[in-house]
Amino acid sequence: MKRSTGEEHFLDAWGIYHKTTWPLEEEYRFDKVRLWRFDFAIPDLMIAIEIEGVSYQKQGRHQTATGFTKDCEKYNSATCDGWAVLRYTPPQIVKSPLQVVTQIEAFIERRDTELRLAKQKCDRHRRTRKSTDRNRE
Repeated sequence: MKRSTGEEHFLDAWGIYHKTTWPLEEEYRFDKVRLWRFDFAIPDLMIAIEIEGVSYQKQGRHQTATGFTKDCEKYNSATCDGWAVLRYTPPQIVKSPLQVVTQIEAFIERRDTELRLAKQKCDRHRRTRKSTDRNRE
């Protein structure tokens, strides 16, 4: 699939500024029924990055009432499934590429920490439960 100019600018900024080791996937399909895709995603952390198709010269699909409604359906469905969706416009990326990448990386760190802590909590619960079950026998 052909990338938009905004997506190209994002990949340029990501290539220059990112420090994370988490892999970034392009055109990630997150819904097999509706066939929705994210522009970019870090699936293991359920983080999506959308580059909005804003056009200042003409009215694009994302700027019509129908297009905006469909985008809302997509983002809300993703959020209900546990995804965090970070949205950026091409002007944000062009004007402040370091700020965009830094914000994404800060969120990656936060999400990674939250998931590791949740896993540790579950692991402790399982160990406690196994120990309790053995004591009952």
